[in-house]
Amino acid sequence: MIRGLKKKLLIGLLSAAVVGTSLAPNVPLVGSFAQEVKADDATTQSIDISATQEYNGKSVTVTKPAHTQVTLNGVSAENGTVTFNVASEDGYVLGGGFTLTHPITVDANKDIQQSSFNIGGSVSLAELKLHPTKTNTAADGITYSLDKDTLDCVTNKTAKLTITAKSGRKFATAPTVEESPNGKVTVSAVVLSADKTSATCTITAPENTPESVTTNVDLNISGGTYETLSNIKVDDTKLVGADVTVSKKEGITQDDQITVTVTPKAGYTFPDVGQNGAPTATIKGVLTGNVQVQLAPTGGKYVGTIPAKDKFKDDDLTLVVEGSGTFAAESKEEKANDKNVKTTINKKVESTAKVTTKPDGVYEAAKASGHISSELNALANATEEKALEIKTSISIPDAVDAPIVTKIKDDKLNVGYAFVITITKSISPVAGGGAHQAVEITDLGNNLVSFTISVPTEQQGKKQYAVYRMHDGLAEVISTTPNEYGEYIEVSSDTSTITLHANKFSTFAIAYGDDASVTPEEKDDPEVPDPTKEDENKPGTITPSSGTGTTATTNTAKAATSTKAAKATTSTKKSSKTSSPKTADYAVNSLLALLTGAAGLFGITLINKKRKEDEE
Repeated sequence: MIRGLKKKLLIGLLSAAVVGTSLAPNVPLVGSFAQEVKADDATTQSIDISATQEYNGKSVTVTKPAHTQVTLNGVSAENGTVTFNVASEDGYVLGGGFTLTHPITVDANKDIQQSSFNIGGSVSLAELKLHPTKTNTAADGITYSLDKDTLDCVTNKTAKLTITAKSGRKFATAPTVEESPNGKVTVSAVVLSADKTSATCTITAPENTPESVTTNVDLNISGGTYETLSNIKVDDTKLVGADVTVSKKEGITQDDQITVTVTPKAGYTFPDVGQNGAPTATIKGVLTGNVQVQLAPTGGKYVGTIPAKDKFKDDDLTLVVEGSGTFAAESKEEKANDKNVKTTINKKVESTAKVTTKPDGVYEAAKASGHISSELNALANATEEKALEIKTSISIPDAVDAPIVTKIKDDKLNVGYAFVITITKSISPVAGGGAHQAVEITDLGNNLVSFTISVPTEQQGKKQYAVYRMHDGLAEVISTTPNEYGEYIEVSSDTSTITLHANKFSTFAIAYGDDASVTPEEKDDPEVPDPTKEDENKPGTITPSSGTGTTATTNTAKAATSTKAAKATTSTKKSSKTSSPKTADYAVNSLLALLTGAAGLFGITLINKKRKEDEE
C-alpha cells in the first residue's frame, strides 16, 4: 500500500513539474524574482606606516571598494587607533558606510600587532541621464534619437543626438540644442546632413566628476526651418483642346526641376507659339509671384522645364495653363439627283470650347427630327448645284445665364465649366457663291446627340455631377437619370469627361459637389423609371458612373464592407488581448509548480519514515 502511494506521489510530482514548465516559458522574472545587482568588487591596497618614538614602522593591507584610493591620516599610540583617508577615482562618487578609524595594539617592543584593515563603504559610477525634448519653437514634425541616453566620465563620454526632419522635408537651417542645467555637459554645434533631411550634434560628459551619482540633463531642441516644399495645383479652365501633365505635383524641393507638357487633343489645332491663343503656362504663388514657363513645340506637344530653386517660394502653387485650341471636324456627301444635278451635304463641327461632337451624329438627328426635310427635298429637285450645310458651333459664353447660376446654388452645388451649343442649317447654290442663310435649330425632338465634355482639372474628382441648361427661359437639370426629354449624362470613372446626351440646345453649365446626399431638383412629371431596372434609375443620383449607360454607383456597399472589416479587426484584437497571459503569471505558475514538487518530496519522506518505524 505504501509503495502504491509512493508511486502515485511520484507521478503527481512529475505531472506538476511538466505543467509548471509549460506554463512558464523562458521569460525573465520580474519584481521580487529578479536577480540582485552585485556590489562593487573589493580590492586591497598596501599602506606604509612610518616609525615614530612610540611605535615601529609597518606595512599594512587595507581592504577597500574598487575605484578608490586610501591614504594614511595618522596613528595615535596613546589612543590606540589608526585613521585612514579615502578618495574616489575620477568618474566615481563615494557612498556611505566607510569605517576609517580602527583600533590598534602596540606591544612592549613598540610593534603594531594588526596587519590588515577593512574600511568597508561603497562607491558608484557617476552618470548623466540625457533627456531630449522639443520646445514649442521647434520645427514642425521633427523626431529625434540618441545613440545612448546615459553618459559617464570613464568609458561612455560622448553621445550623438540625431534630429530628423518631417517626412519628405529638408532643413533650410538646423535646429539648436541647449542643455539644462547649464554646464553639466557640453553640446557641440548642430550639423546638417548632406541631404539636409537630418542634423546631428555630440553630447560630451564633463571633465570634472559630477557631485551626484545621477545627474539629469535636459537637451532642449528648438528652432530649425524647412526648405520650401511646394505642391502644384493645375488650373486649366482657360485651356481649350489640350491635356496638361506635370512631372511632379507634390513634395517639390528646391533641388527639383519641373517639366510641364501640354498635349493637344485629337482634332484641335493651336496658333503658333507667341501668337494669341497659343498655349502658355504660368506658376502663381503669394511669395513666388508669377513665374512664366516657356513652352516650346516638341514632337506635336508643347513642353517647358523650370527649376524650383529660388523660384518656388510657396508651399502651395497654382499652375495656370491657357490656350485657345480650335476643334474642326467635317463630313461631306456628294451625289447627283434624279435630274443628274450635283448636290452636296456638308456636315461641320467647330468648337472653341472643351466640348466636341461628331458631325454625322448631328446630321442624323436633324434628319430624323424632320428639321431638314424641306432642304433635302430641295436638293432632290434641284436643277442647279446646291449645297446643304449642317453646322454645330460650340463656344464659351461671356457669362453664365443668371437662372442657371441661381438654380445650381439653390441645389447646393457649385457652378462649373459653361459652354454654348448652336446648330444651324443653310442651303445655297454651289456655283455663284450665294450667301448661306443660316437657320438655327434649338430642338431635335426625341433625337439625342452625344457631346464629350472635358472636365477642367480642378473640377474633377467630385462626388456629384450634373449639367444645367437653359430651355424656354427655365434652367433645367440633366443628370445620370433621363429627364422628361430622355436627356442624360454619363460620367467617366476618373471624372475627367462627361458625355452629354441632349436634344435641346442653348447655354449649358457643369454643376458639381462633394456632398453625395444633395440631389438636384428636377422638373415635375419626369419620365417614369423602369421598375425592372431599379438600381439604374435612382432619381437625381449623379455620382460618377463606370462610364457607360445611365447607372450611377454609390459607396454604400463599400462603406458597409469597411465597417464590417473594422469590426472584425476590433474583435480580433480583443481576442488576442484576452487570450495572452501576463508575464507575471508565468512567475506565479513557476512558483506553484515548485511548491507542488516540494510538497510531493515531503510526502515521500514521511512515507519512508513511517515504513521504517513499522518495520522496527
